[in-house]
Amino acid sequence: MSTEGQNSPWLNAREAASYLKITRRTLVRWARSGRIPAHSLSGRRRRTWRFLRPELDAKLAGSSVGSAE
Repeated sequence: MSTEGQNSPWLNAREAASYLKITRRTLVRWARSGRIPAHSLSGRRRRTWRFLRPELDAKLAGSSVGSAE
């Protein structure tokens, strides 16, 4: 069996929140407002979010440079 899933660049909301060291609620709020790059998977009762680690890294790198000015 492959361990490819463990090395996937895709993160669910809990994993992404942990990666960014914020609460899951804050992460979802930021995703809804467009503050961070997120990919919505539609569902019948609730929306599911997925995040790409490279996109989060790029956003963090860009925001830290912008905030230093």
